[in-house]
Amino acid sequence: MLTLLAIALTPNVSAAEVVWDGHYRADANAFQTLSLSSDNENTEGFSSIVDHQLQLRPTFAISQNLAFHTQVDVLAQTTWGSSADTYSDAQGGSIPSVFADGVDTTSTNMRLTRAWADVYTDYGRLRFGRMPLEWGAGILLNPGTSPYSEYGDTSDRIQFTTLLGSIYLVAALDIVDEGFYGVSDDFQIANAALAYQTETIGIGLLNRYRYQPSSDFSSYTGDLWAKANLGTINAELEVALHMGGGDLSTGENDISVFAWGGVLNLSTIVSQYVVGLEIGVATGDENPNDDEITTFTFDRDYNRAFLMFEEPMPVMAASVMNETNGGRDYDAMRTGEGISNAQYLRPYIGFAPMDGLAIEASAFLARADMLPDTELERSYGSEYDLTVSWAPYDKFTLTGTGAVLTPGGYYSEYEHDELGGGFGDITYGGRLMATVDF
Repeated sequence: MLTLLAIALTPNVSAAEVVWDGHYRADANAFQTLSLSSDNENTEGFSSIVDHQLQLRPTFAISQNLAFHTQVDVLAQTTWGSSADTYSDAQGGSIPSVFADGVDTTSTNMRLTRAWADVYTDYGRLRFGRMPLEWGAGILLNPGTSPYSEYGDTSDRIQFTTLLGSIYLVAALDIVDEGFYGVSDDFQIANAALAYQTETIGIGLLNRYRYQPSSDFSSYTGDLWAKANLGTINAELEVALHMGGGDLSTGENDISVFAWGGVLNLSTIVSQYVVGLEIGVATGDENPNDDEITTFTFDRDYNRAFLMFEEPMPVMAASVMNETNGGRDYDAMRTGEGISNAQYLRPYIGFAPMDGLAIEASAFLARADMLPDTELERSYGSEYDLTVSWAPYDKFTLTGTGAVLTPGGYYSEYEHDELGGGFGDITYGGRLMATVDF
């Protein structure tokens, strides 16, 4: 990856040229059942959802030294049927605006998500504005520009990148929270990174220091990334460490933070197959109620399985359905979005039997990294996914995924005081996604 650093410092562009990038996706998902139980009286049962996502990322090449970038999200994860109708109401009812959300009429289905400028100088590239963040394999910072992504990391940032010999150097300042005018309560992140990258080898170190002058809390995050493409063997490693301490705005004092996460992905080409193994660790917390925070969570757009750590589980049917809860009760939820408190293995195999057709089968085997003394079972269970992608035309892809999850004792032995237990049923999921890239 490392797109953040792999840049040309003096590009040749034509004035006012517009370069388009982006995608549209229509994504249909079905589950039976995310409650992990068919017997619990609160089980949700079968559920399905279809949503849109249109992401426009035009670049305006203004001159040889100046470019301006934007990202506009239209119908971002908007559920089919939740927007206003565009046809006449045969019963004479009023037709709301086509941009109305249907749930919250103050929101719209179009928003300017990012806008930033690049100034290319003789000494390097100056970048400023609201921009995507990206680093390494994506467990810490992920731009969220894939059709499979739903979030993306964005920051109001000033950044300068230069090349010293064969080493890329980056210095950046993020303004996370402005706070009050004239008061030193701004929440900021200072960044420094260096990286070396060729066509076959890459290595980089990212340093992030978070601070707020008016508070007593600060933290440091270091992220080491390396990648090698050696003939038929590919390897990628990323390890991130987060540590800090002080008082939190929520009222807790003298808090200490020490958490880390890492991933190693190895793959090789065997005949017409690609065979790989990914190993990941995200630390957990043995005592969530003390003053030491040791849980690490991967970026929510680092998606490794279709169900586990991608869909909240178990979710139950709400006793009273309303627009706020969407018909779901999350009180019994054991895992959510983003790999956290986990040790996992992901073996996979893929091949392309013909042009435009790709098939991948994978397994996701996981257990908790750490549990409180009162909990005995660490296994999250195992998930098996099969994905088939078909691209009959340039820029158009149709992808289908089927998934089977066998819950481990981390789910099945849990019993909620009000919502009960029995969360050990095999769960099935499926997806059909149509994507247009441009």
